Amino acid sequence: PSQIIGFTGRHLRWKSESEFPKWKHVGRKSNWLYPICISNDTGSLPFLECTQERHEIIIVESIGDSLALTENKFLNHLVVGGLDLSSKQISFLLSQELDQIIIATNNDQSNVGLHAAIKIFIKLLNYFDISKLRINLPTDNDFGEMHEKGVNFKEKWYQKPVDKEKQISKILSILNSKEGASIVKNKTERKKKINFLKNFIEETNV
Repeated sequence: PSQIIGFTGRHLRWKSESEFPKWKHVGRKSNWLYPICISNDTGSLPFLECTQERHEIIIVESIGDSLALTENKFLNHLVVGGLDLSSKQISFLLSQELDQIIIATNNDQSNVGLHAAIKIFIKLLNYFDISKLRINLPTDNDFGEMHEKGVNFKEKWYQKPVDKEKQISKILSILNSKEGASIVKNKTERKKKINFLKNFIEETNV
């Protein structure tokens, strides 16, 4: 039988200067597979079914992103509940026949979301072919903001072409900077991934 393993909620009156947190999580969020595990009134799992039908999943940060994607008919998504993937979430991805994983963390001005996307991208390179991975951040700060503005998710975000070579070059630039040390802390691993991505660029240009 289904069991509740956690709760999450957002304070509706939260502001940037508030002394209380914006989100409150109860339970070990690293064990959550939300909303993949959510069933409807008939007992089916619409989010999992959509993911399996499309052979594609969108990785997002928060429940707010999930709600906005759901409103715009993108049920094939997984909330990481922060800025990194847990081992359980990676295990779930490996259990699915995925042709594409879209990493869509927040597009904030401080680049926290971009750095999180690169960290997730690098981590997933250990398990998936690079051709299946794509970073495609929201056109605004997050999907909630896009939804509030009435942005057409399919036309303005999902169908927006991504230059894979340009994206890899940007990732390389950040990994080779001071910021790269905080994204991939292990020097050996970072160097290994940098060399791998450089080889990818060279082979693409052959």
